Formats: sequence, C-alpha cells, structure tokens
Amino acid sequence: MLLLIQQELRLVLKLFKPKYFMPMHGEYRMLLIHSKIASEVGVPLENCFVLDNGDCLTLSKGKVKRGYQVEHGNTYIDGKDIKGLADAVMADRRILTGDGMVVVTITIDSHNNQLIDAPMIVLKGVVASHSKRNVSTCVRLVEKGVKEKLLTKTSFAELKTIIKEITGNYLYELTRSHPMVIPVILTKN
Repeated sequence: MLLLIQQELRLVLKLFKPKYFMPMHGEYRMLLIHSKIASEVGVPLENCFVLDNGDCLTLSKGKVKRGYQVEHGNTYIDGKDIKGLADAVMADRRILTGDGMVVVTITIDSHNNQLIDAPMIVLKGVVASHSKRNVSTCVRLVEKGVKEKLLTKTSFAELKTIIKEITGNYLYELTRSHPMVIPVILTKN
C-alpha cells in the first residue's frame, strides 16, 4: 500500500513539475518522506520545505524562502480577551464542567444587619443534589450560618466565605464533588 501511495506521489510531482515543494499533511516523518520523493523526481532539495507548526514561508518576486515563526497552539478566548485565558479561569472552567456550580443569593438589611429573606439557591450541573429536600437542607444551613455571622460586625467578604464553606461542605458530603459556589449578596438600605 505504501509503495502504491509513493508511486502516486511521484506521478503527481512529475505531472506538475513544481519549482518549490512543501508537503502539507501527515506526521513529520511522512512529510520528510514526501519531501524526499519530490527531490528524487527533480525538485531541488533546497526548494523542498518541511515545516513545523507556526513556521512560515515567504513568497516574494518569484522566490520562496523560510520566513518567520508565528505563535501557534490552542488559544482560549474569554469574552473580548483575545490573549487567552489565565490558569485560574481554565481551572474554574474545569470545575464547572466536572462538578457544576451553585449560586447562593442572600438579601440583607445593611442598617439592621439582618437577613431579610431565606437564601435562594440555584444549582447547575450538580449531580444528585436536585431533590427539594437536599436544597431545603442547604438553604437552612446557609441561613443559620449567615444569621450567626450577622450577629457580629461582618464584611461582605466574610459572608461570602461562610456561604462558600457551608454550601461547599454540604454538597461535598452529598455528592463527593466540589461544585463552584458563587455567593451573591443583595442589600437593602
């Protein structure tokens, strides 16, 4: 089979008689073999180019030569950021893909330092935790923890930490996974 393919390549190269040659597809070793075949049928070896990803050829005034190298590989784009994603963002995406996410929203009266209503919990992609009983238990645990924290002077950062800890620990016990917990704090003045 390989000999047949090589014969076909020779035939095509003899028919087209290229002045320059660059194999385009295959493993590197295959590209080298293809280039060798081109040189065997008359393409000068210095006019055969085997390139790596990111290598460029420059075509100018009827001449072809090696050019510069461009950045290559996977580029992950987040919104309008064309530079790619930071490691932290990629790690977050892996968590979302594997373990899902939980949004916990609380509303507090900032003057009286009190929880106005029960927390609202929305689960996306969290396995085995969608039953109303499990969500209700999580709501009660978060509500209790937030109310205790509000008894003392506390910051939003501390409230978010408490929400993440309580929700994360409960869901880990339930599912043995670590979903991303996103606390949202709304205030009423």
